[in-house]
Parts: sequence; C-alpha cells; structure tokens
Amino acid sequence: MIINNFLSLILFLEIYSLSVFFALVKKSKDAAVRFILNSALMTSLIFMGASLYYAENKTLLFLPLNNVDSSLLITSIILITCGLFFKIGISPFHLWLVDLYKNAPIKLLFFIDSVWKFVLLFIFTDMLNSLNIIDYNIFKIIIVSVSYLSLIAGSICPIFKKDIKEFLAYNSIGHLGVALAAISVVAIKQALMYVCAYCIFSALFLFSLLLLKKKQTIEQFSDMSSLMKTKPIVGTFISVSLFSIAGLPPSIPFFIKIQLIQKIINSEDFLTVIMVVIFSFASIYYTSKHTRYLFKQ
Repeated sequence: MIINNFLSLILFLEIYSLSVFFALVKKSKDAAVRFILNSALMTSLIFMGASLYYAENKTLLFLPLNNVDSSLLITSIILITCGLFFKIGISPFHLWLVDLYKNAPIKLLFFIDSVWKFVLLFIFTDMLNSLNIIDYNIFKIIIVSVSYLSLIAGSICPIFKKDIKEFLAYNSIGHLGVALAAISVVAIKQALMYVCAYCIFSALFLFSLLLLKKKQTIEQFSDMSSLMKTKPIVGTFISVSLFSIAGLPPSIPFFIKIQLIQKIINSEDFLTVIMVVIFSFASIYYTSKHTRYLFKQ
C-alpha cells in the first residue's frame, strides 16, 4: 500500500482538496472558498491526531496498536477518524458535501461520487486493519453512532429534495452509512463491494445526465419529465441506475446488501439491521417518487 503513514495520507488528501478547489472555483467562487476553508479545518484535526499518535508511538507509520487504553492515543484516533469522516462526507460532517454537490459541475461530481468515495473508504479500511483498532469498543461506538446518523440523514432528507444534486448528496450519505454498519461488524469486504457497486451505478446515472445536459438544462427531477418517451435509451439508463442504487431486486447492489445484512445479523446487532432495512425501504420509496417523472406522458 502506497499510503502506509499519516504524512502520506495528509498529503494525498490535500492534493485532492486543491484539485477540487480549482475545479469548483470556475463555477462558484463562494462554494470553492467554503470548501477549502472547511477542508483546511478538518485537515488540522488530522494533523493534531497524527501529532498525538507520534507522541505516543514515535512513528507516523500505520502499525498495530497495543495500548489503546492510553488517553493520548484515544484522542488521536478520535481526531483522525472525525477528519476522515469529513473528507468522505459522512453525517454529521456532511454539510460541506451538500454545498459542494449543489455547486459542482456534473463532470466533477462524476469523479467525487463514483471514484473518490470508494478510494477514500478503501484507504480508511486499510488503515483500520493496519492499526488493528476495529475491535476496540471506543472505536466501534464512534463507527456505529456515525453510521446511524448517516442512515437517518439518508432515509429522510432525499424525500424532500427535488434538486438532483442535493438528492445525490444525501443519498450517498445514506449508502456510506450502510458501509459503516458493515465495517462495525468487521464485514469490510462486503462494505467495499457495496460502495463499489454504488459508485458504478452512480457513474452510469451521472453519465446519463451528461448526455442530457448537452441538449437541455437538467437541475431537478421534474426537468426529466416524459424522458422515457422522448429519449427512451437515456431514460432507461437513468431508471436502471437509480433503482440499482436504491437496491431494488434483481440489481447487483440488492444481492450485496443481502450478504451485508446477513453479516450484521450473525453479529446479533439487531438495531443496526433495523436501521439498514429502514434506509433500504426509504431509498426505494423516494427513488420511486422521483423517477415517476420519467414515465409521465
């Protein structure tokens, strides 16, 4: 793994943040400034956490931790985790993400929503394995709490969002909540498979939007009215991608989610199972609500 220490992790995150800033500033200078300020704040948290980690372990490498009872190390883990959750865009560190999605061009969203989330979650899980902290109670509490908040945000907020980009932002938060629920029971493989499937169908949806925006303005779901009649191929791509993201059978995400829920059931974490199931039904509901425009005559 190229990123095997906190210094290279911070450098990687900042290269990404600067890239997004320069891409975003062309469309909205205000949104770009808000993004870079928030990003700098969270990077300072990661820096502080890495400093405490170095003070305890005399190294910045990702090495198995033996003394997680140390208050210095616990504080370090909390700061680094919160900083990474912000960078990924997980509730309650998600407000910047909604602002970014709303102001970003579709081409930038294509990268953020279909590439960046998987890459950063992969780095995060690899760090967990290297540090060997995933089984510690303090860390599980953080993961489960953030997972529940993300599932709640992903279940409720998209229902009231007519703007496509805002809908995508909150929907992605909910799916990351599902992935964190899997990570909390050490089902890391299923979590990465789930996010990978989400990213693939999200990319298909955004690609379809790019095809549409060449000929018409698409901002809200109502702008896609009668699309199945006027542009049936693009309309089919959009409906298939949205229902696959929602996890409707017989889509690939549906079968991955079944495996993921089975893993959580095996761990006897039934509250997490209930939260994931509620999000799944809510996702199907609001996806059906918004995609009805495609089939209007």
